[in-house]
Amino acid sequence: MKSLEPFVVKTSAKKLEMLSEVSEMLIETAAMSEMSSEMPIESSEMSIKNSEMVIESQEMLIETAAMSEIRLEMPIENLEISIKNQEMPIESSEMPIKSSEMEIESLEMEIKNSEMESVQKEKKINM
Repeated sequence: MKSLEPFVVKTSAKKLEMLSEVSEMLIETAAMSEMSSEMPIESSEMSIKNSEMVIESQEMLIETAAMSEIRLEMPIENLEISIKNQEMPIESSEMPIKSSEMEIESLEMEIKNSEMESVQKEKKINM
């Protein structure tokens, strides 16, 4: 039996060594499995971040478009103001003409009234 003992010890030591190596391989496999299960989560997180960035860039584009629209409207408003400013002197220069026309009409009415009065006076005299 003494001759078998070193063999059994060596065999047991090799089995323990092999079990230890298998255990290490199982631990490494478990670690790799854990890492590979985390990858879809990280991928989903990156996808969410990318979507958020796309949304932010679209919001910036919308803001830029709104600002461009305002910039386009400003020259139109400025032109409208300029046209009104040009029309005002024209209207004010027409005022004396209108006033003169009204005076002429008033004078014509006075002439007609005086003519009517003279006709009535003549009629009274002739009667």
